[in-house]
Amino acid sequence: EFSVSIEELLDGERLSAKKPEKTPDPFTPKERADFWRQNWKRENKSWFFFWGIIVFAVAVFGCLANLLLFLADFFLALVLYLYFYNKMCIYVDNNAYKLSED
Repeated sequence: EFSVSIEELLDGERLSAKKPEKTPDPFTPKERADFWRQNWKRENKSWFFFWGIIVFAVAVFGCLANLLLFLADFFLALVLYLYFYNKMCIYVDNNAYKLSED
């Protein structure tokens, strides 16, 4: 008659007023970051291959040509490493940790 269920009477409050309980995340932040890091590497494998061939070709040509070209290749490889590492960190941060903010 008062639209109250037995469960609501036993609990002493309305069921609709209860907030749904959050289930704890079964993964640690490190596990989530590792997953997204591997996912990013899998998605960008073709870029690693492409730039690896370019850097290798410039290194071989640099050894044959002169030391200056070889050093330029070293810095190119370092810049590419830093660029891709930064992109990977941003990707992991955007995907692995957005669940903990909800």
